Amino acid sequence: MNILIYFKRIERFDMLIDYEKDTVGYLDITFGPVWDYIPLTRNFIENFLLINLIEKKNISKISLAVSELLENAIKYTKNDVIRLKLIKKVKENIIDIHVFNYSDKKHAETLKEYLKVMYTKDPLEFYLEKMKNISKTNKENSSIGLARINYEAKAKIDAIYDEKTSILETHAKINLE
Repeated sequence: MNILIYFKRIERFDMLIDYEKDTVGYLDITFGPVWDYIPLTRNFIENFLLINLIEKKNISKISLAVSELLENAIKYTKNDVIRLKLIKKVKENIIDIHVFNYSDKKHAETLKEYLKVMYTKDPLEFYLEKMKNISKTNKENSSIGLARINYEAKAKIDAIYDEKTSILETHAKINLE
């Protein structure tokens, strides 16, 4: 019984697997949602980026965004699979980060609303507002990670939810300096 369920879960992620053409660097990692994997993944990403000709000043922005997005995925997943795709296209000076996790519609809508509000405000002001709220709220639900990515990494973040598969894709696009 457990094996069939396991294959069913993997089958749902198989439809997401693709090949990225015209890339300088492409990374695709799938793992179980374990908090301890985040620092390991961050270190791996940093080394991967060093090999793929990304300047060191950009690496901290990218690894910050990856870490924060993975933390959110682990915190809110409805399943035991998290997928990370990191893409650097040949002709673009951009890094695309895609994090996939199973979610419910309510969380996806909450995330989209949060992003909508975040983009109506100045990134620094919104980040500082979230920092102030940490002392008033539960740190686990502070919602500071996305504000931090928006301000510190200057990333553009969006979210797409597929109701048929219950997969939430959180996407961050970072311009390289």
